[in-house]
Amino acid sequence: EKIIGVSGECFKVALQVSAPMVVTSFGINMVYAIFARALPQMNILVISFSISAFVGFFVMFLSLGQFHDVAVTPFSRLGLNLTDVMRGFSGK
Repeated sequence: EKIIGVSGECFKVALQVSAPMVVTSFGINMVYAIFARALPQMNILVISFSISAFVGFFVMFLSLGQFHDVAVTPFSRLGLNLTDVMRGFSGK
């Protein structure tokens, strides 16, 4: 029971931390699709790598504050949660 709770908490934190990058990546790919349709003579693949990398690093930099707010509580409870999980594995 404790393992399921800890796994659910980990999944929730992972979604909260990765959400800004997922949304940004989706938005960038939508813009690339529009450009590819509007300007077929332009090679979007060559341009997309550098723009995606730059925007990705920029979004990661902007979301560092959110990462701190989201991750402080789970990391502070990590020792207690691991102890409870190990007790569950031992059957006590």
